[in-house]
Amino acid sequence: MDPDFEKVQTFIRESQGTEFSSPRSVFKKGEEEKFSYYTSDDNPDELLVISSDGSETALSVGLVNEAVLYLLDIKIAVIAPESTAGSVLSLEEHLEIWHNGTSETPFDSKVVPYIADLIVLSGIAAYGWATAGDGEKLAAIALKTVTPKKHTAPRAKETAEDVKGSKGTKGTADATGATENRSVTRRASDKAAAASSASSISSAGARSAGRKTADGTNCMPKSIALITYSVKDGVTSEIAWSVKNSFVDGGIETEVKSIQDVEDVRKYSFVVVGAGLKENRLAPEVIEFAKLHRHWLSKRPVALFIVGESLKDIDDEKVIATKKIAESFTRILDVVDIGMFAGRVDAEDLTMRERLFEKERIGDFRDWRIIGEWADDMKNACLKYRNSKN
Repeated sequence: MDPDFEKVQTFIRESQGTEFSSPRSVFKKGEEEKFSYYTSDDNPDELLVISSDGSETALSVGLVNEAVLYLLDIKIAVIAPESTAGSVLSLEEHLEIWHNGTSETPFDSKVVPYIADLIVLSGIAAYGWATAGDGEKLAAIALKTVTPKKHTAPRAKETAEDVKGSKGTKGTADATGATENRSVTRRASDKAAAASSASSISSAGARSAGRKTADGTNCMPKSIALITYSVKDGVTSEIAWSVKNSFVDGGIETEVKSIQDVEDVRKYSFVVVGAGLKENRLAPEVIEFAKLHRHWLSKRPVALFIVGESLKDIDDEKVIATKKIAESFTRILDVVDIGMFAGRVDAEDLTMRERLFEKERIGDFRDWRIIGEWADDMKNACLKYRNSKN
């Protein structure tokens, strides 16, 4: 099974019941909605998405699997059909064709954004803009590069718009033949894997205690990494889950817990701590966590990531200022690295005056590609540490 395909299946099995903010907000189209999902009680082959307004949308597990396989094949896809005719099907068009060929029920295009969200939140893809041959920018989803890039904090935001190719471009036209007959020519092994994964997802429930981790010969046996986070909002926790996906992809058994739920750190060989930043201070529970577990954590590698509104459009000056703020933590524990990420601001987080006169503050400014690169760097640091102990 393709490791990226397996990564999505693992994410779906383990993240049921978690509330997420839609990463579609990167397109700034007012789509900062929150949602969670569960395995349907009525149909084990369906995922039930529940939006923050209480509305429910049923997703076919098979449709999710097909979306992943399509993206693995084509690497980048425009999400929805656009006005200009294109040479390669959008994700929505492909899923509609596949659905109509396998089901007698009408296709509901409302499921496509949620399917794309699950793929992005799993960590294998990113949202961004694709550029068509006529220069038009189109909302797209792109598979992340396999080779990790070195993370540098002052980098400007980069998304899938760096991947040129969509409607009317030569790069995507080469994939047209494979796209037209995809339901017929897909490798039998991939289809078998998808069917097996659908069965696994529907029977696993919200948390599968007996899940096997990916094979990692470089990891010490019975060695576990911990990703923990402050819990004032869901922004930091969502990044923590994304970091976990990178660790699992490297064959590292990893647990994600809120700081309040961590009672004993002695079994962990590598710890990543996520801290919310507000009013130029780290979340107080993060500092208390460092003090409480200082004796044991001082013997293990610890990484810190900080999430805050002030880290949008980060530059050298902000990096220096944030490192100064982080000293409240680093005076207690040494860290291997500090990740610095922009956060999300919801309208309800602001006063009425701020909503009227500072509308530009509202939005989700997290760059999932930069987050993924930092997570890969920490995964490699974890593997290097474990190799040194073997």
